[in-house]
Amino acid sequence: MRPRVAACALDDGTFLLASTTFDTDEATTQTLLDAGCTRVVGLDRGSHAQGFLHRAGSAEQPEKRYEVSAVYVVEAPLNGRAKATLTP
Repeated sequence: MRPRVAACALDDGTFLLASTTFDTDEATTQTLLDAGCTRVVGLDRGSHAQGFLHRAGSAEQPEKRYEVSAVYVVEAPLNGRAKATLTP
């Protein structure tokens, strides 16, 4: 048994995380499938590092840098200056 975290995105853009301590990824996967996800990814990447969730405005503030791989989710659209132009 070890900590496990999985994620998915719903059709409306909602990003979901599931976290548990279990011996397989089955519990987090089934939870996200039950919530309406069609594709679920495990966030372990083979490192067996404990999953975490740091959120702005909560007791666990996001760090500037992490030693392990991290997924950053930004709620606001990022409107850059680059524009794609299609020409016939």
